[in-house]
Amino acid sequence: MTSGRDLPWLQDTVEVEAWNQWQVEYRDVYLLDQNGQLRFIYNLTENDLSNRNNYQELYDAIDGLLSTSQD
Repeated sequence: MTSGRDLPWLQDTVEVEAWNQWQVEYRDVYLLDQNGQLRFIYNLTENDLSNRNNYQELYDAIDGLLSTSQD
């Protein structure tokens, strides 16, 4: 699943139960800053990326977070 990919992948464990702690929904995208603080949640089931506006909203969130982290 992660071979050849640049994006990080979180594998939850029984010991951590991150999905329960964060109340994750299937197909959620969680954006964290460089300090690991949650900054944005975007669900891809509710916001189909084939819709240009949804795509742009997620793109802008990622771009804004990257711009902030470079300051």
